[in-house]
Amino acid sequence: MKKGISPFIAEILLIGLAIAVAAVIITWGMGFTRTSTQNIQGQSETQMMCSYGGISTLDDVSYKNGYLYGYLRNSGNIPLRVNFQIVYDNGTVQNVQNVAPDLAPGSISFFNVSAGPNINFVMITTNCTSPPVNYRIERKDVIFN
Repeated sequence: MKKGISPFIAEILLIGLAIAVAAVIITWGMGFTRTSTQNIQGQSETQMMCSYGGISTLDDVSYKNGYLYGYLRNSGNIPLRVNFQIVYDNGTVQNVQNVAPDLAPGSISFFNVSAGPNINFVMITTNCTSPPVNYRIERKDVIFN
């Protein structure tokens, strides 16, 4: 007759295995919870900050000799990085990055962007995406010289 381990030893081994598995799961769960909490906190801080953002143009936007130009105004309370998306009548899109890379709160900055004459609209976007801080310039709002 073969001898195995005693039932008492088997129970001790099973309990030890269960405790080890539980410890691994608890350690993973605590790390996952901490990381998730930090991510959510960062997102909510960004949303709060961006809710104080604002961008617009000052006076008129003009087009002359292949350039779209005018003045941007940061009407909010946070610094903004500004990009342009120029959408043309034929549906093509021209992206212009960092038109005003560090537009301080309350400041005004001149922009001069190379563009074609058949502009449908221009979307001014910022580094704030949630909630979005954008401004749209329609073709009718551009003075063609």
